[in-house]
Amino acid sequence: MNRISPHALCKGIITALLIALAALPSQAQNHADDPVIASLTAVIRATPNDPVAYNQRGATYAAKRDFNSATQDFLASINADPNYAPPFVNLGLIRQIQGDFEQAFDLFTRAASVDPTYARAFLARADLVRNHLDHATYPQALEDYDRGAQIAPDDPVIVHNRGLLFQTQNDHVRAIEDFTDAISLNPRVAETFNARGISRAALNDTKGALDDFVTAIEINSNYVAAWTNRGKMLAELGEKERAEEAFSAALIRAPNDPDARAALTQLRQSAP
Repeated sequence: MNRISPHALCKGIITALLIALAALPSQAQNHADDPVIASLTAVIRATPNDPVAYNQRGATYAAKRDFNSATQDFLASINADPNYAPPFVNLGLIRQIQGDFEQAFDLFTRAASVDPTYARAFLARADLVRNHLDHATYPQALEDYDRGAQIAPDDPVIVHNRGLLFQTQNDHVRAIEDFTDAISLNPRVAETFNARGISRAALNDTKGALDDFVTAIEINSNYVAAWTNRGKMLAELGEKERAEEAFSAALIRAPNDPDARAALTQLRQSAP
């Protein structure tokens, strides 16, 4: 049975806005009936130079995948106050989804420059480097994660994603330390247990890895990767029947998942 590859892990916990941006392509929409947008529009009409209201409305548009309206609002927010960091990050996230990594990097850098205490700017830039840019720039990603963690020591996302950086460099000891710290800050994130399980498996701690995958499933019973990883650990322990059950559970939830399908096929071919 193939070991679990850290590179098969999803690219980390990212902001809710970025998840929303990634969901579907940009599309124009009629937001006339949206109470949040209506409320923020009323604020903007009363105070046309309110950067916070523009940024909040832009984030609401982005969550609805109306990237054109979101971009306009983020730019309006920046125009109203060039020293207000959040719209730089939010606009950078849109550019990142659109594949313009260079501009996204510049926008994250501008946010960090105008407000060196804005942890999200350092997180966004580090995630961009880790996920999309040349691995030679990893030292900068680590520096950004460290800076973000210094600013916001209680933010489990920063610590988790720094663990993912260590994991991609096969530094599983430090990855496990970060994942464990993230779990202590928020013990209800299935992805963190799954990530720690992957690093434990890489260090041949099969039992510890299995425990983490089980916990991930307890938190999110539809977590396909955790079911698949659980099956791989059970197969390594020689529990082929339970391993097949785990792979089957993954495929019930995602019938076309290639990792679960390949693992189940390999398990059946190896059966005596």
